Amino acid sequence: MQHSARKTKMSAEVDVSGESLSLFIKCLMTVGKLAEDLQFTVSHEGISLRGVHPYQTCHFTIDMIPSAFDRYVMTSDVPVGTYTLRAKPVLTAFKNYTKLVDPVRLNFSQELKVDLKLRYKDGLRSRLSLNVLHSEPVTSPSSDDYAVRLKLYPQVLLKSLQWFSQEGEEVSIEFSAERITIDSYLGDISAEKAQKLVAGHDTIDCVANDTQYSSRDPSVGSVSVIVPVKILCAILGFCHSIQVEVTLGIVGGDMGKPVVICARNSRLRARFVIVTISDHPASAVTSSQETNSSPGSLSPRSAAYNSYD
Repeated sequence: MQHSARKTKMSAEVDVSGESLSLFIKCLMTVGKLAEDLQFTVSHEGISLRGVHPYQTCHFTIDMIPSAFDRYVMTSDVPVGTYTLRAKPVLTAFKNYTKLVDPVRLNFSQELKVDLKLRYKDGLRSRLSLNVLHSEPVTSPSSDDYAVRLKLYPQVLLKSLQWFSQEGEEVSIEFSAERITIDSYLGDISAEKAQKLVAGHDTIDCVANDTQYSSRDPSVGSVSVIVPVKILCAILGFCHSIQVEVTLGIVGGDMGKPVVICARNSRLRARFVIVTISDHPASAVTSSQETNSSPGSLSPRSAAYNSYD
């Protein structure tokens, strides 16, 4: 994130408990796997969580409406406030969430601080005051120009991907009307896991059978993408935990185009953009090593990913 001296004053108090607290913590834990900084945008329409993966491989936005919380009070006339926090202190505060007594209170103050008021079952009380980083609002790339769109429940696809998440960093996924095929990328999975995956290959077929599949160009039989498997598993795991159907869209039909995953229920709306790997990552890494040696430049790994224009 690029930092600036711009300040936006806002004041709001939010109480969250019960199922809403569980949902809020699931959101925090998920985005904590994807970004080092979390940006809260607070408005009369609710709270938006935004962030960017350190390698720029994933952008996300999770919008929670005011009725998702037990109490949502705006105490200033400023319509929108933006608060960027380090993810680690926020996640640490909720680490022992099972020991919390409802409700948890969040106070977004005009002094650009976020206060968390926590009570525990053993009688302890905790108040954390988190300083806000000065940053520009995060904007997530947007496009509805999908070459392929799928609607599916993520459980079976997630289970299939987990075979690969322990063995490599990327997977190649081919989507078609008949099936979803997952292959390892930049390294083969072990023979034992390959045998198990082949034995359960009808499970992957089951994903396609339960999926609503549509293609912009009917003459294109399938579309393949190469994605970071742990990022995809984190996103699908979140969608599975809140028990929602997801819409998965592939922007454009060529390698290196973004994958967009959207999910929603009565309390939230989530959108994740995964920037896929190019079909020649090795050459991109070599080029990066030769040209990006100055401080603050992209790392060799991040250069293997295409940017989203």
